[in-house]
Amino acid sequence: MMRTLFVACFLGLIACTGAEVIALDFNICPVCDCKPPSNTTHNPKLLISDDNEDCYCLCGVKEGLSCDWTGECHQGLYCTAPRGNTNKGICEDACSEPGHYCDTYERCMVLNNKPECSAQTFTCSSIVYRPLCTDDNYQLTNRCFYENYRKEKKEDGINVHILGFGTCQDVLTKNQKNPSVHAGNTYNPLNAVIY
Repeated sequence: MMRTLFVACFLGLIACTGAEVIALDFNICPVCDCKPPSNTTHNPKLLISDDNEDCYCLCGVKEGLSCDWTGECHQGLYCTAPRGNTNKGICEDACSEPGHYCDTYERCMVLNNKPECSAQTFTCSSIVYRPLCTDDNYQLTNRCFYENYRKEKKEDGINVHILGFGTCQDVLTKNQKNPSVHAGNTYNPLNAVIY
């Protein structure tokens, strides 16, 4: 009873004074069954007692639930702009945060609680034969194989681009006759499965 009263007063004091949680003295549980918020220096409503009431877990707001600012969402999430009549946002995946985007054939993944782009790996088939030549004179069966090749090269710190569609011999011959013609980068990979 006394401990419950203390906890209620403790939380009430934080809420009334607006003091920062991190500056106060309390035990944080060594293991919590929730993800922490992005910023643990604010928002005392995230403080939840465990079953024994001997320690506290700082729990962030889960994906899809309402929030006031990004710092109170789980790490790896951000708080959207206010929606509807509540004037509250919603915690969403950091990959969908405005201003963050990935290039074509890249996917976003939250790594170390930050959105990062990485090239996708495709399972390719040689059934679709539309050869292309890269600017390092490497010939590939179709765009699907090119995307995997481009990813491998990028991991080695080398950027490769499509020089043109067709065999390297055909592309180089065409480019010598008409150097202003460039096949571009508009062909989508066929028979590719992203995994």
